[in-house]
Amino acid sequence: MLGRKRRKKFGLLLTALAIGVAGVFIFYQNNTIDVSRFNISNERASALRIVHLSDLHGKQFGAENIDLVSEIVVQNPDLIVVTGDTIHYTADNLDEMVSFMGALSQRAPVVCISGNHEWRSVVRDSFFAQLEERGIIVLENEIRTLDINGSTVHVLGLDERLRGRKDISNSGLLLAELSEMSGLRVALTHYPQYYALAGESSYNQYDFDLMFAGHAHGGQWNLPFVGSIYAHGQGYLPPYTRGLYDERLLVSAGLGNSHFPLRIFNYPHLIVAQINE
Repeated sequence: MLGRKRRKKFGLLLTALAIGVAGVFIFYQNNTIDVSRFNISNERASALRIVHLSDLHGKQFGAENIDLVSEIVVQNPDLIVVTGDTIHYTADNLDEMVSFMGALSQRAPVVCISGNHEWRSVVRDSFFAQLEERGIIVLENEIRTLDINGSTVHVLGLDERLRGRKDISNSGLLLAELSEMSGLRVALTHYPQYYALAGESSYNQYDFDLMFAGHAHGGQWNLPFVGSIYAHGQGYLPPYTRGLYDERLLVSAGLGNSHFPLRIFNYPHLIVAQINE
């Protein structure tokens, strides 16, 4: 009888220990920011550094997102690009996200586009209006030309969910226009699958220098030796989830989560693109 009680207590202790270890693992996986750095040579620009973030979904890293702001500031960006889903469609902490974006705009020019969650949210127009009041450039199927460190940088912000419905009919025309411009040609898209998985409409046929994308959340769950399991819009074993592809497509695995709250072997992600280091 005594031995049975001891075994039961030992079993409960092991269970509690396993739950504790799992909790620490999950917290670390979802709150440790991974910074990926890429050196890119391009004769169209002088040295400049672009920081790319995506899919924050209203998540906060520390009070008022101080940890995320600090991580971005440490990278000393010349330009910050944000490829959508900064807010979750419920917009539970809209004021905090506006404050966060405003803090970034004090450090470097910030250019952002809409994701599907902004389009689903009833506060979309208010959110972007508040960003623009803070000097943030919001692009909706348009090109903005910037002078950064003596380089001319053309930034195209694609809005493939124009008027709330998926629509890439104008994307080709805009990418063709961007291709003809002198200077560094940068395109922002929320959806990486359109780079090469949209048939004749795929973006990879156009002559731009860099394209930044998000949306895939890094596959949400990754397995060692297998990689990403699934990404919306790309299916199982998705090809575009995190990092540099084809020497010009940079995909962020995102910072927050959408409907499913946990990442596994897939840290929140920042990209730093160093042009002509």
